[in-house]
Amino acid sequence: MTPVTTEAVVSAYLAAGSFAGAAKSLGMPEATVRFRISKVSGPVREKSSEARFATVQAWAAERGLLGFKPVLPGFTVKRTTTQYDADGEVSGRFVTQAKAPGAKGAVPAGHVVKGISQLLDAEGRVTQQWVKTREGRDPIAVSEAIKAAFVGYRTRHKVIPAPAAASADLMMLLPLADWYIGAHSWGRETGIDWDLRIAEEVIGRAVENVVERSPASGLGVVLGGGDLMHADNQNNRTAKSGNQLDVDGRYDKVFEVAARMTVRTVDAMLRRHERVLVHILKRNHDHHCSVAIAHHLKAWYWNEPRVEVHIDPGLF
Repeated sequence: MTPVTTEAVVSAYLAAGSFAGAAKSLGMPEATVRFRISKVSGPVREKSSEARFATVQAWAAERGLLGFKPVLPGFTVKRTTTQYDADGEVSGRFVTQAKAPGAKGAVPAGHVVKGISQLLDAEGRVTQQWVKTREGRDPIAVSEAIKAAFVGYRTRHKVIPAPAAASADLMMLLPLADWYIGAHSWGRETGIDWDLRIAEEVIGRAVENVVERSPASGLGVVLGGGDLMHADNQNNRTAKSGNQLDVDGRYDKVFEVAARMTVRTVDAMLRRHERVLVHILKRNHDHHCSVAIAHHLKAWYWNEPRVEVHIDPGLF
């Protein structure tokens, strides 16, 4: 007995429009027809009858089982050509077909787009596109990994306790005027060396010493009087007069030291006074960085109820 080819089973199925009809015409069990068709269409139960029929039809069209009359299922017209004879009469027409595009693409479940490549024609229109994907990270697994990373984490921040006894009738004013953080002085030229390291150590120690000697008060006011930093930007010149400034280091480095010193100052005030009010004013050396320092302090102490940082642009 000659084996029945897959092509014969497909042709019978398409002609009958059903498994039962194909089985009857071929003289074989319906279960066998279902199995043979599933090799072409994919698992039978996973598709509707219409989708399955269309898939089998496209398979047959690709193999010439449906003939070549336009337009075959699963194909699309690529171009048409008309041929004329010597008298100008139409002698023939030709239709060039190409396999039709598949269904609209979608990123597979569990994948994320990694990259997209496009093929453009001479006018810049997309003719082909490739979407590269990779398996996405499970959001639950990411969440668990983040939680695991912070197990046993201890913040370096230590809550500063209020002074045991402070006089509500007293207020201490600590002016921060003309710190000129970032100013650089060469000792052989000026008689004394001065740089970021020296400024942070000398000014920082002096501020802490003054605060520790002050009486514990109900309110401590930190008032930045302007010129906190020597240069307001990396041009190292005053904004109004354009005077050249000698600066020790990059702007980011200078700003970092200034931010660290102001935090050190407010921390010292917190140790000595019940409440601390901070207001940073600006002058010709620090029109912009003074604003940044104020916002830095407000963000730094956002969760400290004993500190109030004013960021309004007024003087008072």
